[in-house]
Amino acid sequence: MLSNKRTENVIKNINVKNSYFVGSGYTGGLVGGTWSSSIATASLTIENSSVANSYIYNTHTINGGAGAMIGQFGSSSGSPILTVNNCLIYGNQLGNAAGGVDAAITGSSGGINNNSNYRKIKNSVFLDISPATGDYWAGNCVSNPIYTNCYTDTAYIGANAPTYVTGVLEKISPNDAKGIAAKTAMPLLDWDVWFATTSYPVLPEFHNIQTTLTQSRTDWR
Repeated sequence: MLSNKRTENVIKNINVKNSYFVGSGYTGGLVGGTWSSSIATASLTIENSSVANSYIYNTHTINGGAGAMIGQFGSSSGSPILTVNNCLIYGNQLGNAAGGVDAAITGSSGGINNNSNYRKIKNSVFLDISPATGDYWAGNCVSNPIYTNCYTDTAYIGANAPTYVTGVLEKISPNDAKGIAAKTAMPLLDWDVWFATTSYPVLPEFHNIQTTLTQSRTDWR
């Protein structure tokens, strides 16, 4: 769990794969839970990271949530800011004894403003699981989008699910996210950062991929 005394928390270049997480409370692949009770403007940034093919389960029967990335994010004081950029979620199995809703970004959240000033989800792909729950993360994708250039193959869970909008949050099929077809299905993803493979796209940092910058930065070695 991140400290509720820090105003800025950053998680970067973390690749979680084939792992097993069980917690009695808020449980996530990158963050168990963060609750800012004393700082009005705390923030959490996650970038260039992934959680794949992992088991994440919350055993608490009353409180808690399970999220592929974050078990819980919220505040009882002020409006903490969550930024997610260049992240990939796929192939995970989540469970929650409390009976709550599990999602890719966070299993539970509260006390946070639901708009683009406080939730900034960018250039990311969420597969095999809802990006978030509609109850907490509705976010009007037209007038006040919290997503930018994001893709998912799974419908939102809960009430107030958003309308999918190109350039904001777009729905694709699972096969569209694999191989060279991924560049066609997800053209707005930052392909100067991502790398297409025979399976799902990857971040070069995790695979010792080096790039050579030419006129259009398309030579990959």
